[in-house]
Amino acid sequence: MNRTNAKEIEEHPYLTLQGVSIQLGLAEDEVQKDGYKEGGIWFSDTKSIVCGTFPPKGEYAGRIGYIHFPGSRNQFWKHFDKVFGTELFFAFKDSSQDDKRAENAVKKIQFCKTKGIGFIDVFTKISRRKQDAKDINLEIEETIFEGDVFDEILKSSVSQIIFVYSLSRDAFLEKIPQEYKSSLTMVRAYNSEDVPLEIRKIIVNERELLLTYCPIHGPIKWQKKQLAMKTAFELFR
Repeated sequence: MNRTNAKEIEEHPYLTLQGVSIQLGLAEDEVQKDGYKEGGIWFSDTKSIVCGTFPPKGEYAGRIGYIHFPGSRNQFWKHFDKVFGTELFFAFKDSSQDDKRAENAVKKIQFCKTKGIGFIDVFTKISRRKQDAKDINLEIEETIFEGDVFDEILKSSVSQIIFVYSLSRDAFLEKIPQEYKSSLTMVRAYNSEDVPLEIRKIIVNERELLLTYCPIHGPIKWQKKQLAMKTAFELFR
């Protein structure tokens, strides 16, 4: 008898407000009162959204306190702390404690909200070729363009989407013309003036957005990565 393994579909933990409530350990009415939007961590007054790919299953499944770019190896919050003079990076020794994870996540969100910064992932539903944390093993089942997430972004005050991984940028650029009539213009070429920063302008349904790329990993000096990130965040503050 032949057996086929059913594909396990993972839904992004922040795709719904119920998911936001679960991950942050907040009551659903509190989440609604605070103005969280579906699809990620962002609000009606968010100006810049940082866009990733999809979280490792071990970071969110069966636990609370997940927020984008977790883990001691991920450099996002280390660079962020240098740019803003904060201490938001979450130490690995505390990562197994749900209450501390949730407390740290809320602390990050509260600070980012004051700066008009939010977070989404381009993929909203995925399956995995292998059960690991590598993006290369993601199989894309749904993106922000196939649900309501990107439509809501177009209606909002968001002016910029920042990519810190080439995969999320490339997936965004590949998928958006399949769902929307759009035009794209290069504003700043990558590594102009020896800064690892790329800026494009996209017009979607007469709505203009900047698409900014500033990588957080790879063989680039930390000072240059942080300068690129700082420049990106300062475009809309």
